[in-house]
Amino acid sequence: MIYSELLICKQIDVEQVIKARRASGLIDREKETDKFKEGYAKNNKSLQHKTNKEILFYAEILAKKQIQSKPLDDPTYTKFFIFGGISYGEIENSPYEK
Repeated sequence: MIYSELLICKQIDVEQVIKARRASGLIDREKETDKFKEGYAKNNKSLQHKTNKEILFYAEILAKKQIQSKPLDDPTYTKFFIFGGISYGEIENSPYEK
């Protein structure tokens, strides 16, 4: 998820992203919008000269930090379990599908 967010940040204008986030209810208040714009601009500037492989490596580091900082009862772990099961099923069944 972090990798896709970073790729979006590198390729898409902040105003388009904010419009999409507002439509999906991810940004509600002006304070949140300003904070998002600030972080987006900072990331956009640093990502412009990186390859997708470098961005993937950076995203992996950020993801590990996020996971390690969460408490054990965080609902994120349930999401990982569900998504992992779905992904595993797709990987296991894909060789047999035509």
